[in-house]
Amino acid sequence: MKFSAAILGLVCLLSPLAKAACPVPPGALPAEAVPAPLPDPNWQARIAAIDSILGTTDLAKVHTVFLGDSITEAWAPPVFAHFNNYRAALNLGARGAGTQTLLWQMQRLPLGSKLNPSVIVLLIGTNNLWPGVQIKNVVTGISTVLAELRQRVPAAKIVLIDLLPRGESPNDPARAQVAEVNRGLAACADQTVSIVNPGPVLLDGRGYLSKDISYDGLHPSWLGYAIMGAAIEPTIRKAYGGP
Repeated sequence: MKFSAAILGLVCLLSPLAKAACPVPPGALPAEAVPAPLPDPNWQARIAAIDSILGTTDLAKVHTVFLGDSITEAWAPPVFAHFNNYRAALNLGARGAGTQTLLWQMQRLPLGSKLNPSVIVLLIGTNNLWPGVQIKNVVTGISTVLAELRQRVPAAKIVLIDLLPRGESPNDPARAQVAEVNRGLAACADQTVSIVNPGPVLLDGRGYLSKDISYDGLHPSWLGYAIMGAAIEPTIRKAYGGP
């Protein structure tokens, strides 16, 4: 009994630390963690389209929600349907979105009220990368998105997709930024958040991102989406309680 009580006490002591594994730091937040709209007509048009989709969809029947930027929005429809249609999935990705614009978009979404998905698939942050950016701020932006999702839909499982490789060559400066962000996100995995990294299988054996997989060194091709969809599928199945 004394041993059991000691173990229980240790678990209680460690629980707050486990919850703080991916915290939003106190004090003033960087721009990447502050909700802000994007002054871009294409992004604004997509937000208007999403509003229309939300207004004409029976949100009570939606079980999976995809959130992100143009990589999510442009998910090749046949590939998306193959893996996700039977899950009643809704793709709410918006071109040009960074962490701050996704936070702004989330303020408009009925998450936690009319929209209560079982699983949320998140891929965001690549549009926050630019020369000289402080990587810790990008990680804080993504952590803030996760915190907002946890607060709004606490019962949902979150599948966080690591940032995808950028640039054709393994020596592209953006590759190092992507790797650093992904290392920072590793601490975010817990009972609610599963992290999956499809990046390595998008690259060839030399670390190159071919135009067959990504036509512009950023966005996947139809084949790239097929590979990425297959790579993240086991993690999504586990989020639903599958093998």
